Amino acid sequence: MLFSYTYLSYCLRLAMLDEVIQCRRSLADEEKRGNINMKARSPYLKDGADWAEHEYYLVGDDAGLRNLMAACEAAIENGEARREDLGDYIGVKCLSPTFFEKPNERSSSFETAIVVLMVALAVTLMLIGLYTVGTWLF
Repeated sequence: MLFSYTYLSYCLRLAMLDEVIQCRRSLADEEKRGNINMKARSPYLKDGADWAEHEYYLVGDDAGLRNLMAACEAAIENGEARREDLGDYIGVKCLSPTFFEKPNERSSSFETAIVVLMVALAVTLMLIGLYTVGTWLF
C-alpha cells in the first residue's frame, strides 16, 4: 500500500511539473508575440525589511516615491490621504506630536502604597511560615 501511494504521489508531481513547464512556455510565447507584458508593474513602494541592505528604509521606484510625496502633502493638508497607488500601503496619516509622546510613566502614590502593602503582606506571611516551621522542628 505504501509503495502504491508513493508511486502515485510521484506520478502526480511529474504531471504537475509538466503542466507548469507547458504553462511557462505558452506565457513566454505570448510575451514574444506581444500579447502579454510580463514586465514589472509600476509604481512600487515597499518596506525595505524584505532586503537586508534596505532594512529600515522605505523603498520604491520613481513613480512610487512621487505618489508617496503627493500623499504626504495631501495628508499634511487634510490629516489623511488614502490612495491606491502606494504599493503595499493604503494611505498616509498626519498625526499630532502628542500622539508620539510617551505618557508620564510615574506611578501615583496610591499605586505605590498598594505595592508596598502587598510586599509587606508577603514578607509577613513568610516570617509567620518560618516561625511555624521553626516551632515544629525545635
